[in-house]
Amino acid sequence: MHRPEADDRLVCPVCGGQRFVELYPATFTGQYRPHHVAITDHGYGLTGCLVRCRACAMVTVHPRPAGEQLVQLYAELQDPSYQEETAGRRDSFVRVLRELRRLSPPNLRLLDIGASTGIFVDSARQHGFDATGIEPSRWAVEEAAKTFRIPLIEGTLPHPSIPARHFGAAVLLDVIEHVDDPRGLVEQARETLVDGGLLVVTTPDFDSLARRLLGQRWWHCRLAHVQYFSRATLHRLLRDCGFVLERVMRIGRTFRLHYWFSRLEGRPLVAGMLEHLRASSLGRTLLDTRVRINFFDSVTFFARFSGR
Repeated sequence: MHRPEADDRLVCPVCGGQRFVELYPATFTGQYRPHHVAITDHGYGLTGCLVRCRACAMVTVHPRPAGEQLVQLYAELQDPSYQEETAGRRDSFVRVLRELRRLSPPNLRLLDIGASTGIFVDSARQHGFDATGIEPSRWAVEEAAKTFRIPLIEGTLPHPSIPARHFGAAVLLDVIEHVDDPRGLVEQARETLVDGGLLVVTTPDFDSLARRLLGQRWWHCRLAHVQYFSRATLHRLLRDCGFVLERVMRIGRTFRLHYWFSRLEGRPLVAGMLEHLRASSLGRTLLDTRVRINFFDSVTFFARFSGR
């Protein structure tokens, strides 16, 4: 796509605008496959064409797989590496849960939308929530049942097994950037909440210093991400959907050193260092050490539904 001005086929998911400017050219022009949308994929810089809305500055991928095609990709997704970092993921999830409890949702029924293998649902239950999860990946639903004995609901919203106006909290943790229609997703999440319910949204921040320094080489520029929010565009979307912002956090991520280094294993220097560390018991112990790193390029919004 060559620096689009107006395109009847593309509408901004935040403001409805139809005038865009090309920000980054496509570095991938092939056919999307399920492995392209894996959570642990590290094809950084591999994206479709990124365009920015002239009206509100929302960044989106165009062209991209249509909504039903994206859902099918996630239904067929298998990502065994995701489970390897369960302990670190729990660390980040617990920080979200503590803040959620502090903000006092109207009840402790919680819905995890895009629940993956159930780690957050399991963590929420350990922290006193009556947690339910919904997830499109058949593999992930089976893993949740096998690993945590949690019966996730297979599918997407809206779903007949998910009651309306029932939950005190709903979470979209690193989910909203993966969907074709983020406004529709937020509206569907809103319908599951009681009045005064809390919505938690975590997503990469496109206006972060890391992205501005790295450009298209930023680690969140990857095929699985088809929407790129900033604090301003996410705040606008939530406000327009009836939510009042209560808290913004930048939580960071906790992973083993092996995971952090493996994201850059394609670089000769890092590959050589990893090979050296794997060769000794001390090195392997070091690689198994969990480390929390905060690049301040991911944002978590806690927003309350102001009522119907």
